[in-house]
Amino acid sequence: MKIKTILLILGLGVMASGGARAQSTYLYSDHEWNLDTYGFYGGKDKGGNKDAWGIGLGGSYFLTRNIGVGADTYMDAFTIPYLLNADGIFRYPLGHTQIAPYGFGGFGRQWDHAAQWLGHLGVGIEYRFKPTMGAFFDAREVFPSETRDYAVLRFGFRFAFK
Repeated sequence: MKIKTILLILGLGVMASGGARAQSTYLYSDHEWNLDTYGFYGGKDKGGNKDAWGIGLGGSYFLTRNIGVGADTYMDAFTIPYLLNADGIFRYPLGHTQIAPYGFGGFGRQWDHAAQWLGHLGVGIEYRFKPTMGAFFDAREVFPSETRDYAVLRFGFRFAFK
């Protein structure tokens, strides 16, 4: 319930925010590279014992305006390599706004602490301040092969290279 409330509040805040409107075809395009820098909150830490906060880095490439592929990593301690995820992404820019909800799913590998394979599904929303920079928030459920499932909330900045 707590996650749903956070998602609702952040989603409404992004939609209610003002600013100049630009055509989403200009803001979100095909053959676009993205770099994500973010913080995260996870339902378990690297040892699988308690919740955790940390940092992450990701990248994606959009073949079309809506379809992309990506990779990301996040960690609550500076242990390299810790984990790496690969994603398929579907993004749907809303008309002539700066907002684009998206869904994603994929798999990954965790090497340290509890070495295992991971699957995940998630949804998010991006708000572009300008064609090359925006903010995003997403939530995913992670399905590890050896430990219990957990949720991850990511929030950060996305830089687009067209």
